[in-house]
Amino acid sequence: IVDDDAGIRRLVAISLNRESGLKVCAAAESAGQALSILRNETIDVAIVDISLNGTNGLDLCERMSSRWPKLRVLMFSSHDKVAYVKRAFRGGARGYVVKSLDASELARAIYQVLAGKVYMSQRVSGSFSRDEIDKAQAKDDIGPERQPWWCTRKTPGH
Repeated sequence: IVDDDAGIRRLVAISLNRESGLKVCAAAESAGQALSILRNETIDVAIVDISLNGTNGLDLCERMSSRWPKLRVLMFSSHDKVAYVKRAFRGGARGYVVKSLDASELARAIYQVLAGKVYMSQRVSGSFSRDEIDKAQAKDDIGPERQPWWCTRKTPGH
């Protein structure tokens, strides 16, 4: 989990650790910390906030995606502007979740990207045509499979 808000990191970790097959294996408050963790850990999904101190999450997504092409990056942000969503997917994100009170949406998004699909919150998906979403689904159209924010690992057997 990459978010500069310790309370968000803690709440998301608690929520995701309750989900079958998911385990939060690391959390970072900055891009530098996240990159350091990725050098030493095998991570399946990184959950990344856009608003970070220093490097923003969109730049971090790009760096993570180019350096670790098998990592799936899931953006998790309060920003719902189309420009942010497009930049995230161009940078290698496989999903975009708008922060809300629905704690289960993030877990659904993680399962979706782990299955090789693209996920977009309903708040942002309505801004895209079916064709644009289908194009984003194609791996070679959005670049490497990467998603920053929270780092989750599938547990064996799930």
